[in-house]
Amino acid sequence: DDTIEDLLEGIVDDPSENTEEGIRIDHTLKHLVLEYCKSDKKPLNYYNFIVDPTCFGTTVENMYYVSVLIFEGKARIIVEDRVPYISPKKPKKAGEKDEKKNQAVLSINMYKWDKIIKDFNITECLIPRLPGTVSSSSSTS
Repeated sequence: DDTIEDLLEGIVDDPSENTEEGIRIDHTLKHLVLEYCKSDKKPLNYYNFIVDPTCFGTTVENMYYVSVLIFEGKARIIVEDRVPYISPKKPKKAGEKDEKKNQAVLSINMYKWDKIIKDFNITECLIPRLPGTVSSSSSTS
């Protein structure tokens, strides 16, 4: 059974090595792991995790950072009953064989964003905004 420490492995701890994008990706992973652990390690509804009901732009950014986590093998998406679910994935150790990679393209527009908020009754974003970022200073994009 993976521990929080196992799931957070690979996050860069040295701030001098982090770019703004790296900081945001790590921030997203930390909150994915925390929410996953809060849910008794059950995969999270992808939309409940990434959607910011107050800001379309933040939702798009969250989708991007999650896609990087998936690409890097730190998160995975499964689909059940046509609903995507996300969970963190323990990083591979050197020499371990990679799983077969699948790719999915998820798109969003203002209409879909609004519909997702209503359909899934999303009232808050599970990924808090980082202070000092562009999207943290505006509520609409």
